[in-house]
Amino acid sequence: MKNTIRNSLLGLSALTACAFTNAYATYTYSGCGTPSAPGCANYTWTFNSTTSATAAGVTSTVGGVAVNSTGSGWYATSSTTKMNQDTPLPGITSYGANGIGVTTAGDSSGNGTHAIDNNTGYDLVIFSFDKPVTLTEITFGYVNGDADFQLFAYAGGAEDPDGNPLNNAFEYNSTDNETVTDTSKGLTNLGWDLLGNYSASNSAGVGTNVSAATKPGGTAKASKYWAVGAYSSAVSGGLISGTLDNGDDAFKLLKLCGDLYTPPGGGGGGVPEPGTLSLLGLGLVGTVLRRRRAK
Repeated sequence: MKNTIRNSLLGLSALTACAFTNAYATYTYSGCGTPSAPGCANYTWTFNSTTSATAAGVTSTVGGVAVNSTGSGWYATSSTTKMNQDTPLPGITSYGANGIGVTTAGDSSGNGTHAIDNNTGYDLVIFSFDKPVTLTEITFGYVNGDADFQLFAYAGGAEDPDGNPLNNAFEYNSTDNETVTDTSKGLTNLGWDLLGNYSASNSAGVGTNVSAATKPGGTAKASKYWAVGAYSSAVSGGLISGTLDNGDDAFKLLKLCGDLYTPPGGGGGGVPEPGTLSLLGLGLVGTVLRRRRAK
């Protein structure tokens, strides 16, 4: 009987470890590929009003299931300095029909610096969804010059065991590790995966299909956290699409398209929270103990 209890506890430990080390949900793609295609029923989050720049976020509903997305804007003067949020929070500015940008105290009104840009530093927008999704298309409502961008998905894991990337001090690179004097880490050392580098259309309103990076081989990577930033060669990895360069990219993000995922076989769940797994495991141990007393 001691062996039974020990095995139950070991199983609980394994389940809890899985919850922390694999934050991506294991989902099967069920969308329609290109969101802008006629008849596509993917979720579309459109950031074209002041609501986009508040904590309320933007909600999209498909088939009676609502998914809310809230954005937060981040910036740094270089790829090796800590990224911060400008005030007022959440750090993004709405430009109406043009979409959202990141306007910092040092930005001028020209040269696209009031957009998501890499002209005077690096800007990044992190989107938090209340359900796991996979993104399939990104549309800019304004482009100044060039529109090279990077797409990140948060996987969590041992690099960030609390599962909340917004708690971290991070930098827009792939090299920095936390030290006694430097409490920031590069994005990809904190549970973020760089999925794709894109040379997007320089014309506003033209969507960029990112499905090849977010669901390679037809198996989607679903997450509650996604990030879009102006291109930086300081962050390595991911699919490369087109010719990329630093320093001249500026755009305002108008739309995200994506799909909600359910586990293979249905169920509508997602990755169980660690607390849920713990309760299940404790229930299992309690059942074993009750059976032992009954004997």
